[in-house]
Amino acid sequence: MRKSFARRFLAALVLLLVACLGCGTGEYNRRLEATKQRLKEESEFFKGMYPAKQLPDTSIMFQVPRELFQGENREETPLQERSEEEKKSIDAGRLIPPLVTLSGLKLTYEGLFSYADGSKIAYYCYLAAWKPMRSGGRGAAENVQRTLRNQLRKEVADSEVTSGPVECETPTGRSLWWHRLQSTHKQNFYFVEKDQKPSSRNVPGTMEFYTREEGDLVLLIGWRVPKDIQRHIGLSEWGPRVAGSVTVKQDEN
Repeated sequence: MRKSFARRFLAALVLLLVACLGCGTGEYNRRLEATKQRLKEESEFFKGMYPAKQLPDTSIMFQVPRELFQGENREETPLQERSEEEKKSIDAGRLIPPLVTLSGLKLTYEGLFSYADGSKIAYYCYLAAWKPMRSGGRGAAENVQRTLRNQLRKEVADSEVTSGPVECETPTGRSLWWHRLQSTHKQNFYFVEKDQKPSSRNVPGTMEFYTREEGDLVLLIGWRVPKDIQRHIGLSEWGPRVAGSVTVKQDEN
C-alpha cells in the first residue's frame, strides 16, 4: 500500500507529459487536473472511506471506512453523537476500551459483524486528542505507548504486547509516522444474540493504538476487534489507512 498512490501518479504524469508534447499550456493543465482527479477517485481514501470529518474541539481531520461503519441508509454516527434515546442503551463498556485509560477521548465508532446464525459482535475505533501536561516537549506519543503497555501488562498477565514505529500512507501519497502498540488478550465485546437480545462475549481480541504528536496535541487512534473476525474486518489495512488520513484543517482566515 505504501507509496502506491505516488508511484501511480508519477507513471500517469510521465504518460501525460509524453501525450501532451506539442500541446498548449491550457490543454496540458486540463489533462493534468483530469489525471489527478481520476487517481484520487481510484484511491481507497476516496472510494473506501467517508469524507474527512473534524475531531470535536480540535483542528484535526480524519476519515473512517465506509464498509466498517455503516448506519441504516446514512453515514455511521459515533456513539457520542447518537440521539438521546439511543444513548440510554449505550453503557460505558461500549464507549471506552477496557483495562486502559484513554485521555481526551472524543469519538467512538462501533461496527457490528454478522455471523451466519444472525448473531452479531461489535468492534470499535476510538479517536482521542489532548494536550500533554508537559507542553512543548517531544516524546509524548511514546510516553502514551509506554503507559498503555504497562497498564495492559499489569491487568493481563498473558497479554502479547508489541510496539514500534509504523509508516502510514496519506491521501497524497506521502507518509505519516505513528507509534503503534498491539495487544491480544481476552476481553468483553458487545454482542447481539440471534433473537436480537443484547448481551456480551468474553473472547480473545486485538487492541491496537496509534499515537502521534501534532502541534501541541497528542493524537490517538485505537482499535478493538475480536480476533476471530480480525481478518474479515481488514484491521491490518484499515488501521494504517485511518491513521494516514489524519490532516490538520487550515485556518480559512
